[in-house]
Amino acid sequence: MSTLFIECVLERPAEATGLPQVYHMEVYDALHGKLVVNLTNDRPTFTIDQLPPGAKFSMRAYVSNSKGLSLAPHVTLTANTLGPPEKQMSQGNRRAVH
Repeated sequence: MSTLFIECVLERPAEATGLPQVYHMEVYDALHGKLVVNLTNDRPTFTIDQLPPGAKFSMRAYVSNSKGLSLAPHVTLTANTLGPPEKQMSQGNRRAVH
């Protein structure tokens, strides 16, 4: 399984609005468009665990507060997890290496 860590850098800090911000991250399977993970956080950082190897994801990040969704455009990212490790033969003694 793979893990993604995402940290958003904000042009305008949450303190500038005067309202507490909630940060959202939706992770979709890029092949099927199915929602895989929906996270919220009080900081613009997200750790997404247990993602299958060799998969492609589309992620949507946005901010909300007590007045609703941010007027700023949503941010969309794509990511791929690494494929499973392949077996390789070492040159010296022909053992399988993982």
